[in-house]
Amino acid sequence: MVLRQAPSNTRGIASVTDRYISWAQYNAGTPEQRTESVIQPQFSSGTDSTIEVHATRAKGSVTLSETYRFTSPTVTIDVSKGTRVVRTADPAADGIVSATYDQTTGILLTKRVTGQGEAPPYGGFYTQTFNYVDGELNNWVKTTTRGQADHSVVKVVERYP
Repeated sequence: MVLRQAPSNTRGIASVTDRYISWAQYNAGTPEQRTESVIQPQFSSGTDSTIEVHATRAKGSVTLSETYRFTSPTVTIDVSKGTRVVRTADPAADGIVSATYDQTTGILLTKRVTGQGEAPPYGGFYTQTFNYVDGELNNWVKTTTRGQADHSVVKVVERYP
């Protein structure tokens, strides 16, 4: 993945992935395919929330742009692990929340919040993971990644306890 500065009006988490199929393409800096994605929460009213994904794929002279909108929580059930993951946009956290529950008991196991961490011009994002034991908060880890004016990237890690 190549880290690039997102447009100043971008709100959300942006990524750019370049795919090369030969060393010649890599050395020339001409990827076979480039995918740019922005995942962002959208809020139409107080508690209404939508996850929106904008993806642009360029291959040669062909460019394909797609927008995916998830207006209700997306639920993934992993039978082999016995878990249910619910993903939704959270107006309070201004980010995307993934909550993992035990499929049998319904007890919350982990909650992960990802959102915008810094305002432009340099940008950044954070991920905070909360771990629960028997439904009670046990610990959390917050990682904030920030772009700097000199184009370096700083990662700050906070932990509780």
